Amino acid sequence: MSEAEDARHGRRAAGVREDAGGGHHVSRRELIKRSAVVAAGGITLPMLLAACGDSSDGGSGSSTAAVPAGRAPRSVLDNASIRELFPMGGANDGSGVTLPTGMLMAMTGTGAFYGKVMSRGAKLAARQIAAMGGTSFPITIADHKSGDVQAGVTGTRKLITQDKVKTLLTSYGAVTVAIVPLIAQYRVLTLNGGGPDPSQVGKPWLYMTRMFAGDDQVAGGLAWLASAYPNVKRLAVVGTSENAVDAQKVLIPKWWPQLGGGRVVALQETTEAGATDFSNAAARIRSSNADAVFTFNTGNDYAYLLKQLRESGFDGPVLGIEFTEDAQKIAGRYGNTYTFTADYFDSASENPFARQFVEAYRAEYGEDPELYAANYYEAVFIVFELVRRVQEAGEDPTDSSQLERAIAADPRFLSVYGGTASRAGTLVLKPDHTTEKPQGIYSVVNGRPKLLAETRKVARDADPRTALLTDNPPAR
Repeated sequence: MSEAEDARHGRRAAGVREDAGGGHHVSRRELIKRSAVVAAGGITLPMLLAACGDSSDGGSGSSTAAVPAGRAPRSVLDNASIRELFPMGGANDGSGVTLPTGMLMAMTGTGAFYGKVMSRGAKLAARQIAAMGGTSFPITIADHKSGDVQAGVTGTRKLITQDKVKTLLTSYGAVTVAIVPLIAQYRVLTLNGGGPDPSQVGKPWLYMTRMFAGDDQVAGGLAWLASAYPNVKRLAVVGTSENAVDAQKVLIPKWWPQLGGGRVVALQETTEAGATDFSNAAARIRSSNADAVFTFNTGNDYAYLLKQLRESGFDGPVLGIEFTEDAQKIAGRYGNTYTFTADYFDSASENPFARQFVEAYRAEYGEDPELYAANYYEAVFIVFELVRRVQEAGEDPTDSSQLERAIAADPRFLSVYGGTASRAGTLVLKPDHTTEKPQGIYSVVNGRPKLLAETRKVARDADPRTALLTDNPPAR
């Protein structure tokens, strides 16, 4: 048997059919079935998908990014791995379709880092899909100025009514809540891979491709802390009013005493994200004689808090919910004393979807991607997959109603999270428009996160110990 015959035989055995002209096609259900990842206990651990486009990072106002030539060579963008996952040449390969896509991002202000990496991920996905000859995703970015609700509403209205976007990628909890009436009125399929808010659950046309930051990770974080540091009893909590308020005020006071008889000795909210002065919080924590700190601050905020805690003399464990390269630079040497619980994207993942994404991102931007770039890269591929499914059904892939119906028909998508060396991960959009994904406890070693233990989301009436999936997690 020749190599060509052997390849055709292998494709038939794997559920691949030949197209006219020698191309091959895999049914969408077969691809997802092959790549599905189901966790122990029957819990599906979905992953996030990524996006690609031009190499500019955007700025204030609205800017349209077509897909001009970037730094990554075509051979990196259009590679064997991505074509295996998204075969081209069939009647449902997404080609011949243009789908204007909007992004509502923090391009300026204290959260500009998020807008930069989120838009990078999405634009990379758009460029990669274009390189394969798939759907064209011209991207227009509106700046919500790091959480300015009015700017977000105004920007969304322009994206929909003037720029005629068919789908929208949004970020920030309060901003996204504010645009729900607009996306419902105009029936715009919207994905949020940034800061989901519990009030977004079940909202029409809005899907969250990230777990709730803090709320979903708190049980695993507490269980790990109690197991790794059994002498830690007095816990201080520092956070914001932006996310995980329920975790801070309800779940931790409920669960921490169950995990060895500890108690919360200090609880402080910094009401505005973007804080850099945590001297009052550090003083309060020191005076409370806390043994450990659980911080729900994100962005660069947690790094300023960590640094000021250490400089004040606090030497107990500091557990957070996020890690970014920018924050690590601010924390300096103190960054290596930090542990976090998160749905973190590991750039060393062997998942084939993730491997080629990391390679393309490095070629395009000269650095490794992190969680937010991965989330929006993945989001564009989710939409690309929806286009293919609608095409396969013989319907209009530029109709958001058809795209949403395709989610209901099959909520599974390939993901850059989880998976194995031979299989992509799987993201599942749940009926309430939320998702679940792998998460874990990470320590920072030599500036890089290292997995200590795997965790999972549990119900609020569950034993928090059941959130910890790794026995006897080591303390550093």
